[in-house]
This record gives sequence, structure tokens and C-alpha cells, in this order.
Amino acid sequence: MIKDLISDLAYDKINLSQALSRSKLLAYKVNSDNFKEWLRNELEGYEYNNKSLPEYRRINCQMFITHRLPNGQTSSKPVMVAEGANPEFYEEVNYFKVLEPISVIEQQISELKEIGYIQLTAEEAYNISYGDRYHDWVMGGYRKIGKGQFQNIIELTKQKLLDTLLELDNQFPMNLKKQKQIWKSSKHNNEQHLWQQQSFEYCSWTKC
Repeated sequence: MIKDLISDLAYDKINLSQALSRSKLLAYKVNSDNFKEWLRNELEGYEYNNKSLPEYRRINCQMFITHRLPNGQTSSKPVMVAEGANPEFYEEVNYFKVLEPISVIEQQISELKEIGYIQLTAEEAYNISYGDRYHDWVMGGYRKIGKGQFQNIIELTKQKLLDTLLELDNQFPMNLKKQKQIWKSSKHNNEQHLWQQQSFEYCSWTKC
């Protein structure tokens, strides 16, 4: 079972979300709480303040803020953070936590071109506008993220899953050679039993 899953995942016979779903059965069989929790987070998504969020889901991005001009038009400009700024503010502007389930990320990749745009929430836009001298004119903003960054999340998650499956395969090996030996032994015992039964029937018939 593990070997089949490893092969299917390594040779792209199934997508990552399918591999994660199939791995749940293994996680419960080996009773690994860490593995079960990681699979649940990857399949259902992470909470924002989840301390176990993998580093590869924290991606660099460029944030833009949008102003409404007096003539009714809009203008967007990148948000610049001065050196020595509040670390939390710096983190909010320059990094983005990808919390979505793997299935959603896979869907986003199939729909994205080379660049994706993620709109700021009302709370994020308010926090950013507070430090802008034209904050009264701020109407929103967005993050600019490359498609390759989402693809990198998929690839690193895949490699982490493969590493885990390979470790499990080493810890709980289902040795093919041993399986064949068991099968041959069982077959031999059945044949021996059948031969003895036939010999007994023959002797009974001939009264040997």
C-alpha cells in the first residue's frame, strides 16, 4: 500500500490532494499524531495563528495600496516599509501566509497566469492606510504574488509527503520477498495436505 502510494505520487499518477487523502489511512494505521495533524491542516487549511504553519507557506510578496484621486480615478503604489519599522508591520507588508487547503492552491495554479493579485481585507487596508499621509483617500489595496510561489508550495509539500512515506516504508516494511516466501510456504502446505489426503484415500481404496 505504501509502495503503491509512493510510486503514484513520485510519477505524478495522482495529484497532491489525492495523495494526502490516501495518506490519512496510513497515518491512522501507524498512529502518528503529528502526521495526522499535518495531513488535516494540508487538506482542510491552516488557522492564521497556527504555529505549525510550514515556512514554505510563508511567501514573499509585494503590497500595493490604492488611492481614490480627486478626479475620480484611482492610483496604486507599492507600500514601502522604512528600516527599523515595527516587525509585525514589516511582516504584514512583505510576507503572505498561504493558509488555503492544497486542493484550493492546485485550483489557483490552474487558473493563474504568471502573476496573481490578492485583494487586501478591509482590516489590512485600514492598518496600511493608518501610516499613509493620504490615508483619507485609501480605498483598498492588493498583494502581487508570482504563480511560481504557489507551485513551490505544491512541490515542497509533495517532497515532504514523499520523505514521510519513505520513512514509514522503512519503519513498517512490507517486504515483497517475504510475502513471496509466505505465499510459497502456504502453497506448499496446501499441496502437502492434498497429497496426504489423496494417499490416504488411495490406501483406503486398495486396503494397503
